[in-house]
Amino acid sequence: MIEHGPNSEDVGRIWQTLEAELTRVIGRPTKLVFPSTMDDIYYKWFKTIEATAFREELRYSAEEILERVEKPDLLLFFVTTGQEALAFILGYRLETEWEPTFYIDTIAVRQQGRGVGSLIMNAVMAWARVKKYRAIVLDTEEKNEKGLPLRRFYEKLGFVLFDSDETGNLTMRLRLSSKDMRSR
Repeated sequence: MIEHGPNSEDVGRIWQTLEAELTRVIGRPTKLVFPSTMDDIYYKWFKTIEATAFREELRYSAEEILERVEKPDLLLFFVTTGQEALAFILGYRLETEWEPTFYIDTIAVRQQGRGVGSLIMNAVMAWARVKKYRAIVLDTEEKNEKGLPLRRFYEKLGFVLFDSDETGNLTMRLRLSSKDMRSR
């Protein structure tokens, strides 16, 4: 992903910093890959990571993935070491919100508990501030099928419960304040 415009240097620094932090945490050289299209290799990476991170009913079909990568202001990247993809994030601008809002559709990490997800989320939050988003929204559950406390994970990052439904879906929101945006 090549960023152009007044904030492109800031965005580049965010991704370079994330690569360096991931390399330190993972212990191997790490690269971020920003695909411009969803070709076979990226689709395979997506499905492999998704299969280790989500139960069957939460996984996307090929059509659902292609629909999402057509969304406005798409952010999709993979965390890789060599030819192995370790994590990915997929998000886009919500068009229905009254203020600029970024929606994190999916974040998936193959090996959890090492801080990779937190590093990715913190970088995406910094990116969203630079891109002048006012909020980030995501859907999650109290705990995943492995018992990991997802709600608590997002609350530690500053997200608050915005809505919930009878199926256990939680919508969480992070306000990106004007003060945060001026300081960056």
